[in-house]
Amino acid sequence: MSVSPPRLTATSYALLGAIAQAGPCSPYELKRVLARTVGPLWEIPHSQIYDEAARLARAGLLSETQEGTGRRRLSYAITEDGHRELLRWLRMPGRDRVELRDVGLLKLAFADELQPVELRHVAEDHVELWSALAGELAGAMQGRGGAYAAAVADAAAAFWRTLAEGLPDGLEDAEGRGSARGPGSAGGPGSAEVETAA
Repeated sequence: MSVSPPRLTATSYALLGAIAQAGPCSPYELKRVLARTVGPLWEIPHSQIYDEAARLARAGLLSETQEGTGRRRLSYAITEDGHRELLRWLRMPGRDRVELRDVGLLKLAFADELQPVELRHVAEDHVELWSALAGELAGAMQGRGGAYAAAVADAAAAFWRTLAEGLPDGLEDAEGRGSARGPGSAGGPGSAEVETAA
């Protein structure tokens, strides 16, 4: 009777990739490797790391050894089957739905509620956040992966910088351009157009 292969998730592949690059890891070491590499891109709860590593070991994608003495720590290493599966996933065309879970982009969805100068402040904050993340990724992630991830963060910082530079930097400038649409403003929900006699 054949055993059905386990259903693997993005978290599964994150663990396989981290162990493939870092070498054999205890669960605690694996947690640290993930935190300093893909952590800023793909957050994984600590409890899930332990459970997923054990599941991958049961599936034969990781090997599991335990010290015979002392603290009897567990250690995981990627198997040939595990590395083969990691490569299969890496080479697979991207058909997954792209998720953009970023607070800044969520705020942009409601940008019409803000004055332009307020929106500029939001954009400036995110220039700093994404620039800092680019430096963090470049220093933490190994090889080309770190360079590519940092380039994505740099591109995001450039987007926010361009947005900020196109907006007024003071209330005086904002008055000349008008405010973003909000409740009671022209064309916005709850607005009322009043005609004045010439």
